[in-house]
Amino acid sequence: DHERLLGRTLGKIASEKAGIIKPGVPVLSGVCQDEPRDIIRETASKNQSPLFECNRDLHWSISEQERPHPDDEEGIANSLSRLAIETVSPWGQHCVRIPLRGRHQATNALLALSACDLLACEGFSFDAEAIDRGWDGLHLPLRLEILGRRPLVIVDAAHNDGSVDCLIDALSSVRSGKRLLIFATAKDKDTAALVSRLNDHCDDVI
Repeated sequence: DHERLLGRTLGKIASEKAGIIKPGVPVLSGVCQDEPRDIIRETASKNQSPLFECNRDLHWSISEQERPHPDDEEGIANSLSRLAIETVSPWGQHCVRIPLRGRHQATNALLALSACDLLACEGFSFDAEAIDRGWDGLHLPLRLEILGRRPLVIVDAAHNDGSVDCLIDALSSVRSGKRLLIFATAKDKDTAALVSRLNDHCDDVI
């Protein structure tokens, strides 16, 4: 996204994003791809900023998975179900139910909870009940949002490679009959490439 401002490669974008890293300030990162991850590591090292990464220092696992709603067409399972996860960081552990769909949201939750734990260790005061209330009231419209159940209608705002990957992963768990995709995007997106990838997982595309 925003290639005109950030650059046309993951490396250039990571360099721009890493500009937020400040000397000596801890960094939490969910970046897993080699090129941008290495740039973030290098920038953190130059700034002598402690770096904590998902899958290395921060971890999550599924502790419980919500059962498909009985009215869902053919049922919704695995990554499209809401998840209860356990998170582990150097500063604490949590077991939370994520009111969002998609396994990628578990990584986002891990980073958010780890940030809260880290800030608490730095002297900031956090009310655990406030964090629970935050999860309970969390709703992200247009992120694997179910608009109808018979037939099953899902709307999502995927518009780049990363978000399309998450959408495909989530839809792979939906057992359904014919799949119809209605796709729209702005002119500055690589529409042909995105539709080509989604086309492999759909019966018809508009």
